[in-house]
Amino acid sequence: LTGILFFIITISLVIQIFPVGNAMIAERYTYVPYIGLFFIFGNFINNIINDKIKSLIRYKIILYLIFGAFGVYYCVYSYNRVKIWNNSISLWEDALRKYPESSYGFYSLGNAKMALSDYNGAIQDFGIALKLNPDFAWAYNNRGYAMSKINKIQEAMQNYETAIRKKPDFEKAYFNRGTIWSDLKNYENAINDYSRAIELKPAYLEAYLNRGMARCKTGDFNGALEDFNIVLQMDSCNASVYENRGNIKGFLKDFQGSISDFNEAIRLTPDDASSYLNRAISKINIKDTAGACEDLTIAENLGNIQAKEMFNSLCK
Repeated sequence: LTGILFFIITISLVIQIFPVGNAMIAERYTYVPYIGLFFIFGNFINNIINDKIKSLIRYKIILYLIFGAFGVYYCVYSYNRVKIWNNSISLWEDALRKYPESSYGFYSLGNAKMALSDYNGAIQDFGIALKLNPDFAWAYNNRGYAMSKINKIQEAMQNYETAIRKKPDFEKAYFNRGTIWSDLKNYENAINDYSRAIELKPAYLEAYLNRGMARCKTGDFNGALEDFNIVLQMDSCNASVYENRGNIKGFLKDFQGSISDFNEAIRLTPDDASSYLNRAISKINIKDTAGACEDLTIAENLGNIQAKEMFNSLCK
């Protein structure tokens, strides 16, 4: 009775009498409820082993053989399923053989191919997903990303715009469209899209970072500084942001502040030649020639050609 009650109570919390979301079959929700059924089965086996069910004593050997056969069957079945679960491609191809009309299946297969840089294959699968579900905003977004990776910029832009029409609060689509605008050097439009993405997702670290970079390109160094400050509040171990913020502080003539940021960038990534070079430039501006020459030497040893040229000009 305990096992039956456990199964009924736990399965009732998650069973989708009316399907919710994109899951084709969400069998993972049965994992915990099955503990109740296994409790019943285990108790049954224990009773057989200890001869507590008198009517089954004479059939004990037969029952052992049946249980053993089930065990072997499920071992073989599990072994064969491992081949399907070997990677995401084989997993979703198997799912689509069973559910060929699933837009989410083709979408997921496209994502798996995109992760392997098979962008043409991903575009094809996203296209099938959209034929099955023309309102699938994520499929438009991801197809746009795949198209951008093979330099189909106009098609990518169209997909992002469609994704936004289908889902006006789609922060990822705004972010991706902003990236396209930035690549096209249309920084004002990029900033607008990154700002919209941030409105929709206030903790969107990548959007703050990219907006900061775009603001740098437009000469809005104070705005960029604000964005990088926010990024570092969310991720205090991002060396590239410390370096970028250090460069901005240098542009704003805050050389001590820039040196402090380059120090942190170097602490996090001690093999980054550009941080040593940039710190050397800031040190030159505060007349610390000896310190600049030390940094230029390290940058040169790390393979920076510009550092070598500056060292020959300044330090010899």
